Amino acid sequence: MAATIDNVQFRGFGTLSSAYSDSDILGFRRDLTQRGKMQQWQLGTDSVLGLQADMQLSERLKATVQLVGKDRVDNGLGESVEWAYLSYEPDNHWRIRLGRVGSDLTMIGDVGNVGYAYDWVRPPVEFYGAIPFYHFDGVEVNYRSQVADGYLSTKVFFGKSDSHFVYSTSDSDFDLSPFWGAAVHFEKGGLTFKAAYLYTKLSHVGNARMGQLRDALSLYAAYPAVAETIEALKIDNATQYYTSGISYRLAQWTWLAEASLLDSQEHLLPKTMAAYTGVVRRFDHLSAFGLLGHIRTLSANYQVNPLVPEPLFSYSQAAFNSVDIRQSTASLGVRWDVASNTALKLQWDHSWVTEGKAMLWTVNDGTSTPDEQVNTVTLSVSFVF
Repeated sequence: MAATIDNVQFRGFGTLSSAYSDSDILGFRRDLTQRGKMQQWQLGTDSVLGLQADMQLSERLKATVQLVGKDRVDNGLGESVEWAYLSYEPDNHWRIRLGRVGSDLTMIGDVGNVGYAYDWVRPPVEFYGAIPFYHFDGVEVNYRSQVADGYLSTKVFFGKSDSHFVYSTSDSDFDLSPFWGAAVHFEKGGLTFKAAYLYTKLSHVGNARMGQLRDALSLYAAYPAVAETIEALKIDNATQYYTSGISYRLAQWTWLAEASLLDSQEHLLPKTMAAYTGVVRRFDHLSAFGLLGHIRTLSANYQVNPLVPEPLFSYSQAAFNSVDIRQSTASLGVRWDVASNTALKLQWDHSWVTEGKAMLWTVNDGTSTPDEQVNTVTLSVSFVF
């Protein structure tokens, strides 16, 4: 469906979606870059429009720009530029990309915005919703070779990134620098395996409420208990991210699974594990699928020293508690390919969210969340052109 003018190829993709969740205390959202709503139909959660241009500058050199419009906290032009890079392929094995490049660390890789590319309405929230970095500015070097009757791609990358998301009911932004790592991708027949490693460090964290809390605590910094709390609120340690996934496709069946570990020593960015598995059954132009996902923090248990005076003790403890996550979701759905470039999808999600561990949702300011079960229904149409 792409259009070509001289050496420039234009293409695009989009999704029009409507989602409803039945909780009156937890607002559903696709990832941390959005604000969710309670008991309302949401058109913006999964709706997206993307445009891409590829310009062939020479036999080996190509320029690519991709713009994506979707619901996010910060929706300026800079955030809408998902890709903007030069790609150089000196031969059939090597590829070097320089500029703004898709992160491409997971099985879905850098097509997460292209709803037509996968069977379900959205990538599993437990796995993808907590990692709001979709691209980086830097360089990527990829080597592709034939191994054991399959194809192996190995890449390394280095650069920096940033993100802007809703943290504890207020907006937060931060830089990820440096942003470097490596990944391997192997395909053989119906088997696909991928693993990746990322090393980064958060800096220039901007959150108005957190800044106000630190300023208030600094007035009592002479007290050891308060000084200890101020130190715990800092974010200045390295973070490592490990992920791997596998899928196996038969004639009519596909099974897939992914798991990840976010290894961090930060109290406001606790160590977190996430995983999901799914199965798809195809019937000609119709597909039925099921997913099961889980996420939990492994170290979100920081306790503020009780000698910190009120109300600073309560505000500080609430800040540490707000980053805790533990939930599971079971999903069922169908996809109908109504045309060669258009897919209609219907999906039902049932989520079990543990008391006080609802970071992936939007909550009312100051609300202590109980154990909650939430049903979410989504109808969408995805297309490419």
